[in-house]
Amino acid sequence: SNMAGIVAAWLIALMPGHISHSTFGLADHDAFAMLFLAIAFYYWVKAMDELTNQRLFSTPSLSPLYIIAGIREMWAQNPKVMSNATLSGVSFAIVALGWKGFVYGPGILFLAYSFQAAINIFKGRDSIQFTSAALQMMIVAILVPTPFYAWPGMNLLFAPSGMQPMFYIIGFTFAMGWISSSFRDKPWLLVVLGGSTLF
Repeated sequence: SNMAGIVAAWLIALMPGHISHSTFGLADHDAFAMLFLAIAFYYWVKAMDELTNQRLFSTPSLSPLYIIAGIREMWAQNPKVMSNATLSGVSFAIVALGWKGFVYGPGILFLAYSFQAAINIFKGRDSIQFTSAALQMMIVAILVPTPFYAWPGMNLLFAPSGMQPMFYIIGFTFAMGWISSSFRDKPWLLVVLGGSTLF
């Protein structure tokens, strides 16, 4: 209930472990990082709740630009999913502005995405909606903090401990989304072998 949520929020905010690792105690980032990570997952779950199994396009295209067309079509047909995915990306970006380990959040969602996309390949389902939402979330999460990470004094944009893992995550999401969406009507064995060769 709403009252249970309010009581839980106050208990979490006032517990010693939370205060000691917040700006009141150690001037640390843990408190707000966990808050916005939780908010990011919340918006992601809301986005996933709105997904449908319908196909955006009657026939898939083999061009990688098919994914870009899917993102545009998702904004036109289901803006609620894309808005929640964007809010999830903004929440991850807020964490990124205070903690360069923010990549763990999108990394966990990438693993869940990969698992679901693989299941979709075996079941012959279209993954274009799922891929569009995932890429929307990840691209927003990377674009917002980019000026901070690219600052010459920080030099974190291509650093392995900075933004670099996000480039890999986005690249693998795009590739897996392209394989699972563009080749949705092909036999799953052919898709799995071809995808494994590509990776």
